[in-house]
Amino acid sequence: MDRGPNNGLRGILLATAMGGLLMAATAASADVPKPTAPVQGNTAEARKLLADAQAAMKSGNLRLALIHLKKAISVAPSNSNARIQFGLALFQTGDQAGAEREIRQGWKSGATDAAVLPILFKVMLARGEYQELVDQFPDPGGDAATPNLLKARAFALQRLGRGPEAVDALDRSLKLERDGQGLLARANLALQQGDLKSAGIFIDEAAKSSPADLQIALFKLAVIVQ
Repeated sequence: MDRGPNNGLRGILLATAMGGLLMAATAASADVPKPTAPVQGNTAEARKLLADAQAAMKSGNLRLALIHLKKAISVAPSNSNARIQFGLALFQTGDQAGAEREIRQGWKSGATDAAVLPILFKVMLARGEYQELVDQFPDPGGDAATPNLLKARAFALQRLGRGPEAVDALDRSLKLERDGQGLLARANLALQQGDLKSAGIFIDEAAKSSPADLQIALFKLAVIVQ
């Protein structure tokens, strides 16, 4: 039987779902990070420009947000919030190299690991920096590992042809945080490895965990079409 149309539909659904997965992971961090220590260069003018940038982003005016963020950095180069926000905005425009540069600069300027690393992992994966990610962020093992670190390493390891290690990392991530997005990631990994049965099991659980999540629904449909 000719499965060409189904394969084409599956490809569209998977691209939509996984593209959304990457952006959703950064969207959760799109608000100005709340550092645990005072932010250098946190002047009244910088705060006003950051607030204006946030308003522009919420209204969908990314170009205006970039203008405000550039101004914020010009008046307060050491403001880590401004750097991270600028990096996020650059990422949304497709400037992945610029995004990584600004996010790392924000990290150097005092942004917390919790504010930086989930975003940085997504940018590095989008840039194909798989070996760099694995080398720079080794698995600390035990209770020191975090879900975000393990998920990022899992996808990098898969791309490096280290499938069993990828599965181990993502399964450990789910033990720490078993939510809809984590289960979606695990289903995606199973599908990449040709394990359609496991992909179906994980995406079914993800759908029950997050029934309103469109990315999960699209991925589930893609698995059914498969």
